[in-house]
Amino acid sequence: GGLDYARRAFTDVNVWFGSLFARLLDRLDSIDEGDGTALDHTMVVWLSDFGHGGGHRADNLPIVMAGNAAGAALGRHINYAENPASAYGADIQPGNHNLAVTMAQAFGIEADRFGDYDSVYQPVSPGPLTF
Repeated sequence: GGLDYARRAFTDVNVWFGSLFARLLDRLDSIDEGDGTALDHTMVVWLSDFGHGGGHRADNLPIVMAGNAAGAALGRHINYAENPASAYGADIQPGNHNLAVTMAQAFGIEADRFGDYDSVYQPVSPGPLTF
């Protein structure tokens, strides 16, 4: 049916996006910069347009980060949703704002806020993500 076709098409598109992401990472890793590769000095982010396709919501996003900018700890999976069984995540969880603050701080930008905290769907506290 139509829903099955849409799921297969969505998967095919994401497999293609994943192959492009992997190719970018491979190319960055092949550039020698003396004290490491370009990938070692880079932060690359790949994220979905929304965390739940049926609701088109921007919470509970799957995000892949690669590179070793600012000495980031690699090889981890972090689930910030307090209720990962829920399609929408928990009512209170870190927001995309916190990820943006974390990324800015990784590059030496002193900030504890990013974006508009008054119009978010879920309450978000200022500051970076905690690991």
